[in-house]
Amino acid sequence: MAEWRYLAQNIVTREWVDMDLELRDVEIIDELSGPGGIMGSIAPEVLSATVNGQRILKEWQTAIYAEDKAGEIRGAGLLVRSSAEDDTQRWQIECPGWSAYPTGMVYDGAISWWDADPFDAVREIWAHLQSFASGDLGLQVTDLKSAARLSPIQPPDRPADLADAEDVKAPLKGNKPNKGKQPKRKSGESDSAYDTRLVAWDQAYEVVVAAWEDDYQQRKIAYDVAKDLRDFQEDQNTAEQGVWDDTYGDLKPYELSWWEAPDCGSEIDSLATQTPFDYRERHAWNADRTDVEHFLDLGQPTLGRRRQDLRFAVGENVIVIPPPEFDGDDFANEVIALGKGDGQAMLRSELSQRDDRLRRSKVLSAKDVGDLNRLRALADAELRFARTLGSIGELVILDHLNAPLGSFATGDEIFVQAGGDGWFSTDMWVRILECRLRPDEDSRMTLSVVASERA
Repeated sequence: MAEWRYLAQNIVTREWVDMDLELRDVEIIDELSGPGGIMGSIAPEVLSATVNGQRILKEWQTAIYAEDKAGEIRGAGLLVRSSAEDDTQRWQIECPGWSAYPTGMVYDGAISWWDADPFDAVREIWAHLQSFASGDLGLQVTDLKSAARLSPIQPPDRPADLADAEDVKAPLKGNKPNKGKQPKRKSGESDSAYDTRLVAWDQAYEVVVAAWEDDYQQRKIAYDVAKDLRDFQEDQNTAEQGVWDDTYGDLKPYELSWWEAPDCGSEIDSLATQTPFDYRERHAWNADRTDVEHFLDLGQPTLGRRRQDLRFAVGENVIVIPPPEFDGDDFANEVIALGKGDGQAMLRSELSQRDDRLRRSKVLSAKDVGDLNRLRALADAELRFARTLGSIGELVILDHLNAPLGSFATGDEIFVQAGGDGWFSTDMWVRILECRLRPDEDSRMTLSVVASERA
């Protein structure tokens, strides 16, 4: 692997700083759901690393790429940290991948939506970060859609309170009509004629009073009917509001808001854990090899596939394989996941898998999770991990026809044929979580793996 080339680029201007950077002690890290990146060092005598005594490689400005002998980009990172070591005989640089950029960056917008796709949330975060001046890393997030949701479909509007209506107000009876003064006797009027006129006057007043009473009674009847109807409507409205509160009251949209100052990197990792999904960086030359393109692949629930066409075998392409450990303290066949809420209102998901072992229960605290489906996904992942005893954590492999370097990627599952020492076997399927490659160390690679049943 002696024909590797390392390149430095100003990621802000996209100008090439050095097309043949003299790096040594290089380690290339490909990490599943993490930034990975490149680490290496530069000798002090490498004059091309400085111009007029100033470093040409600058933190949060310089991108470093590793190109293999076939001309493929095998690693990429952003210079974040550097230090002089060995009494200034070595300038050590650390260049985590693009996925490290969101960490420590605050989401400075406000967005809220129902039926939220977690992949859309990741795209929104990256689009927000790259919308600022000097913030565009050129990262393209896959347009794949997720089957999971961060929030439910938007519920219907809550029934509104009924407005007061004029026709429901109680009628006012008012003052009884004034009878007025008794008519006076006319000059020369007989007693009988005057009495007749008094009777007519009394009868006319009684008619007025009866009409007044009848009008009030009619209005009172209309009021009683309207009030009964309004009372029924209000009772029905209250019942409908109660049903709405019981059905939709606890539902909330997915939100990102500047006043809560969410850390973009932490939010992406939280989504990846809770949904769950994997993410993986990918970097490649553009068509005319004038620039490097950057991609973020998303996969749910995982990236990678089971590779029936490849294998790792001791004595062939596996150099070092640590013996497995069987720690029963980590075992559980029941997981109780606790989410948001307090007391009996706390969100809870309980999963178990009966087997031939004693019942062992484990509590998973996830107080920031308010969605039952997300909580259940966390419980399922924890149960799969806790049920499997015996695993290997690291493999050192060689470039071999069984599994040539570059033929597999993080997320893939490959069978390890390691044999045993007479009382247990370490043959198992493992999932690759991280690949560490040192181009100066022949054709070997160090893999961080986990038993597939625990992944």
